[in-house]
Formats: sequence, C-alpha cells, structure tokens
Amino acid sequence: MNRMKTTSRSTTIFDYTQFVWIIFYEFWRFWMKFI
Repeated sequence: MNRMKTTSRSTTIFDYTQFVWIIFYEFWRFWMKFI
C-alpha cells in the first residue's frame, strides 16, 4: 500500500483519502468496543 511517491500530483488526493479512511476505520473499531 505504501508506494514511492513518483507523481505528487495524482497521489496526494489518494494518500489523503486513504489516511482519512484509516483514521475512520480505527475510530470505528475503537467505538464498537464500548457499544
């Protein structure tokens, strides 16, 4: 999943959405522990 950033124009949006998705997934797992 970790690619070498050769093209910074097209990978910036992809890395940002992937970063937000990972945070959302971790938050979801953390939240489901209490419910």
